[in-house]
Formats: sequence, structure tokens, C-alpha cells
Amino acid sequence: MLKSKEADRIGGVFYVIARNINFLFTSVGRRVELLRAFREAYSLLGIIGYVIALDADPLALALQIADKPFIAPCLHSAN
Repeated sequence: MLKSKEADRIGGVFYVIARNINFLFTSVGRRVELLRAFREAYSLLGIIGYVIALDADPLALALQIADKPFIAPCLHSAN
């Protein structure tokens, strides 16, 4: 449980931020800027965690910048 001393005071409101957050993006394709924005937010807020990306196309651009990229079969695939 996070204590109040670990909360950040922003605009008169207390926000309690978990310090270890992993975020999974599915069908990332070309959403490079979205993944970069999350990575930048992690850095600015001091959050530890992974940006995880999932796509059926092994050449998807966003897979190249994810902390943990994964390739999954298409929905209609026999796999």
C-alpha cells in the first residue's frame, strides 16, 4: 500500500502513482508515437515498468521500439 508521503501533489489534488506499471498494447502496427509518449511519461513520472507490444505482423514498426515485443497469430489463423 502506498503511503501519503509517496503521493505527488498536483494542482491541489493528491495522486497516488504505483511505481511499477507494465502496459500492453495490442495491434500496435505503426503506433510508434503512442509508445514513445508512454515511455516518456514513464521517465517523467519515475515509473518503472515495460511497454509491451503485440502484433501479428513481425515487421510492425512499433514492435521495434517496444521494451518487450511479441508476435501473435491472426484471429483467423489455424495456430
